[in-house]
Parts: sequence; C-alpha cells; structure tokens
Amino acid sequence: MERESPTAFARRFVAAMESSDMGTIAASFDPAVRAYVTNAEGGTDLVEGSDALQQRFPDFAAMAEVFQTSVTQVHEIDPSSVLFMVEIRAERKGRSLHNFAGILVRLSAAGRMVEYRMVEALPEESDRFWSD
Repeated sequence: MERESPTAFARRFVAAMESSDMGTIAASFDPAVRAYVTNAEGGTDLVEGSDALQQRFPDFAAMAEVFQTSVTQVHEIDPSSVLFMVEIRAERKGRSLHNFAGILVRLSAAGRMVEYRMVEALPEESDRFWSD
C-alpha cells in the first residue's frame, strides 16, 4: 500500500483534531517524534516522544461548546514534509477564540510524524482560552 501524501496527512490530522479522534491523532505520531509546540510566551517547548506529545493534544471538542478547524493553505515541501496553516474557532465558558497556527510536519517512510513545528498567531490568548 502506498503511503498517503503529506497534504493528505495534514488534512486527515486536522480533521482528527476537530472530531476528537484521539486514536487517529495518537497513531499519527512516530514513537520518537520531536515536536516544537508554541507556548504562552510565544516561544516553543520541545516535546519528545509520542506519549508526551499526545498529552499536548487534549480532547478539544470535549473542552469547548464549539470547536472548528480548517486547513486554509497547504504547501508540500517534498515527499516527506508539509507546511500548512490551520484556522481555529472555538467557544468555551462564554469566551471565544479565533486563531491561526502554522505547522510544519516531517513524516517517516512509514507515514508517521517524526517532526512537528508549530507557531501561533495569538499564543498568549490561546493559552488563556484553553486554561482553567
């Protein structure tokens, strides 16, 4: 069976986030994945390993009254790398969030995520929205 394209991977991964398909999210990570995830200060936290990275992807839909994601742009860099932009809209506890994240993913030969790099348009606002 042929591995899915990086573009298809990105779209499937974001759809899994929106539908809270935690099994698909977990299966997307290589056990040795290295991730650079945006923190509240606008920097990045290094997260190593699939177990640690899964904890950074909570069940967003269960945490929010409304949680919608959409891939707004995809650029396939090469057969194993993709850069994509995600728009996030969420409502929770009387607050709303409208944010964008740029994500770079590198895939293994088996089609699992070995590297994840993320930047957010509004990291402090996002952190405040999802905490508490």
